[in-house]
Amino acid sequence: MTGMDRKSRKGRVPDIIRYVREFGDSSFGEKGYSDVDALVFAVISYFPFQLLNKDRKYTLKEAADALFSIEDVYDHFLIKGDDELLRAVSESRRYSSLEVIDFIDDTDVNYDRQFSAVTFRTDEEMTFVCFRGTDDTVVGWKEDFELSFSSPVSSQREAVSYLDGAMERYPGKFVVTGHSKGGNLSLYAASFCGNQERVAEAYSFDGPGFPDEVLETDGYKNIRGRIRLYVPRSSFVGMLLARDIDPVTVESSALSGILQHDPYTWRIDEKGSFVLTEGLDEQGRFFDSTLRGAIGSLDEDERRELTDIIFSLAESTGSDTVSGMREGKLRSATAIVQRFASMDSDSRKFFMERMGTFAENAIKSLPRIKK
Repeated sequence: MTGMDRKSRKGRVPDIIRYVREFGDSSFGEKGYSDVDALVFAVISYFPFQLLNKDRKYTLKEAADALFSIEDVYDHFLIKGDDELLRAVSESRRYSSLEVIDFIDDTDVNYDRQFSAVTFRTDEEMTFVCFRGTDDTVVGWKEDFELSFSSPVSSQREAVSYLDGAMERYPGKFVVTGHSKGGNLSLYAASFCGNQERVAEAYSFDGPGFPDEVLETDGYKNIRGRIRLYVPRSSFVGMLLARDIDPVTVESSALSGILQHDPYTWRIDEKGSFVLTEGLDEQGRFFDSTLRGAIGSLDEDERRELTDIIFSLAESTGSDTVSGMREGKLRSATAIVQRFASMDSDSRKFFMERMGTFAENAIKSLPRIKK
């Protein structure tokens, strides 16, 4: 789940880039990692490392040089600002010499799986395992929806396997981190890996939660005290599914909830710490109440059926990516209308009733958020 707009970001330098530039002269040995560093690593996981030569090793500096030598590399950055952040980390003493380890990018439409991760080790033998959020693929978004009724989904299983493999290869403590769906994978991997005692902290930056049954497992309960949840003040994605930990809310330069999901809008002060707010704002509370009510009103089978309908409509466009659907808006809309019209009457009725339930929950939430 990224939901990021790749249009030009006018005005100031994003705080996360300013942080790297201003605090990048200190190694991790000289200045230990911070919560902001965990966000930086989470965002680094979105970089297009899949374009690199798989037969050689790279430091972040070498990876940046190699990527920027590729003619169409800018077409492969997922979030507006990634190219600037890549330059910043490649020029900083703190990050530039870190080796890009065990990068994996695995999308399989047959198994509804979109999974990507990368590992970094600091000079203090601290290992950062970073899980990428949803990319632009339709199958990636479908897997996100499946989180509401199925656990583990394919990428969650792969995240556990990836973390276990890293722990077999590298000694010391681990920090596990991710943004959006990557945050969900971070917490899931930390909850079900084979060596939980080696997890120093597990971060989720505006990542969706879990079905209730996951929160009740011993694995989750064992790691709960080392979980760090951060969301923007108008969080949308981070309000999905259940959680039993109050997240820390961060100020954002963006106005609306979905735009605040963009980590380049998160505010960081001059001391290198997040600018915090006192809980969710009205918009965030509205999303929280509405989404919980809408999802909570559906049983597992209904959530599965709704997901199948939504992605049957999406797949009717013939596009493998969300951006492809947007670029052909008229063609996509026509295909979706035609697919919806061709569905059996029970499916059409079910879909319209569920949309009505969502609208009812939204209306009920309006007076509640003003209290």
